[in-house]
Amino acid sequence: MTRSQCPVCDSTTGFDRHEASETVSVRGEDFEVRSTAWRCRGCGEVLDGEDDPLELAYDRYRDGHGIPRAAAIRRRREALGLTQKELGDLLGWGSVTLSRYENGALPSEAHGRALARMMSAAGVADAMDAAQDAVPAEKRQALMDMIHDDLVAERARKMLEAVAGGFPAGIATGLRAFSSDRAVAAMVALTEGGEFKTKLNKLLFYADFKAFKELGTSITGMRYARLDYGPVPNNYKDVLSSMEIMGVISCEPREAGSVGGEVVKPARAADPSVLSAGEREVIRQVKARFRGMSATEIAAFSHRERAWKEVPNSGLISYAYAQDLLI
Repeated sequence: MTRSQCPVCDSTTGFDRHEASETVSVRGEDFEVRSTAWRCRGCGEVLDGEDDPLELAYDRYRDGHGIPRAAAIRRRREALGLTQKELGDLLGWGSVTLSRYENGALPSEAHGRALARMMSAAGVADAMDAAQDAVPAEKRQALMDMIHDDLVAERARKMLEAVAGGFPAGIATGLRAFSSDRAVAAMVALTEGGEFKTKLNKLLFYADFKAFKELGTSITGMRYARLDYGPVPNNYKDVLSSMEIMGVISCEPREAGSVGGEVVKPARAADPSVLSAGEREVIRQVKARFRGMSATEIAAFSHRERAWKEVPNSGLISYAYAQDLLI
């Protein structure tokens, strides 16, 4: 509060912060919003603060409907190097409509979906295909070059979700629907320091099944299959390949005595807040339990699991077997 004099009573005694709560209706939905105002110590009049209750309600509505906020729209356009006219033309609206949205106007549901789509590289590429004259050819090529890596990563994420997800939360998924963000966070944590691919598959199994046993749900929602060398994520080759293309992990050939293999390492950091403290502790305990154990040794250990003994080869392993887990 920078004002030194009350505009109502001319007092210079100062102001106290005043928290106000009110219900604001946006397109038939009611939002309880809290805003900050200022109360004059002299006359007690409450003056408007920096928060606009309608804008706060608009943002709540945007968040609930997957519509980007005004500042996010502007940041995305500027990051792409587009003018308001160019982005407006790409979307088929013109610059006036886009300017209104960047300045706080609430988009329609259809326009909101289009703006949300532009937050992805695939959405930008699709828009440029649909409106090829909206951006000059040279700038168009530069933009495609700019989004190329993101486009590849997005397509790889879709592949990951296709091969590992698409199943309702149930006993086959550890009572959790598959989450690519959670799978990425678990993968980065488990590969810290590097792990041979065969061992990594067992670490993922033990992390998910131990979490289910102790916390009630799996970490990633991945399904697991019984193979000759022990339990692995179902479609594990595609899972790891997708994450490598996404830039989550890197795979490097390495000799281990007389046997060769691929070592998997994290290629980037993951958001640790995606996982709970309990889940991160489960991963830490799994890493500690099998630290120093070779891929052959952990495979032999996994063969002692009741799940591996009873489930037919290539069959899916129910998380009900977690109750008999050996760790």
